[in-house]
Amino acid sequence: MATVLLVDITRLTAADVDQLARQASPERRERAARFRFEADRLRCLVAGALLAHALVRTHRLRPDDYTITRNRYGKPLLQDRPGVEFNLSHAGSWVVCATGTDPVGVDVEALANARPHLADGMFAPDERDYVLGGPAAEASLRFTRVWTLKEAYTKYLGRGLSEPLDRFSVLTGDGLVPAGEGVPAPSLHWRTVDDAAGIVAWCGTAAAGWELLSVESAELVAGLG
Repeated sequence: MATVLLVDITRLTAADVDQLARQASPERRERAARFRFEADRLRCLVAGALLAHALVRTHRLRPDDYTITRNRYGKPLLQDRPGVEFNLSHAGSWVVCATGTDPVGVDVEALANARPHLADGMFAPDERDYVLGGPAAEASLRFTRVWTLKEAYTKYLGRGLSEPLDRFSVLTGDGLVPAGEGVPAPSLHWRTVDDAAGIVAWCGTAAAGWELLSVESAELVAGLG
């Protein structure tokens, strides 16, 4: 079973944020401090806490049990931990983390940030028609659905920006390839969140299925003890 965990940062209190900062590693605090805006610093802190929570919850791994490194394209991964995969994303009010035993990719986006006109020239022809040829009232939802699925797929592959977005279709599956030799074909999934204010999408093999779960602030700040 592959798992996608979601946190709504608007539910965190000032005390919760202070606790997360105290629990964060020095590296995570330093990384968060580089952001100019408070919201970005908070999402960074929550991402670190959610990853730690997810790895304990799904793989029984505590922070002292692993080292985070990156592949040559920049995708974060666990060093010397085959069979333990993760991916993070954050936008708007949400932070998400996907974990599994095979490569995974996840993305979350707010519909308020949708730019449907970008579908022309960036998406595959069928995706462009789906976004721009449908009802105008649905353009933001349709664009965000395609965009998050594409982001999730490229993050699943772990090849950075080397994969042209118009060379594959997340609607038909044309052009989708496994993340590596011997890895089953990927599957794509998406859900709206907060009454369709945003969309979370994820990609992986997940032969045993997927689950999307919300993590309450109390669970996140409870620590790993």
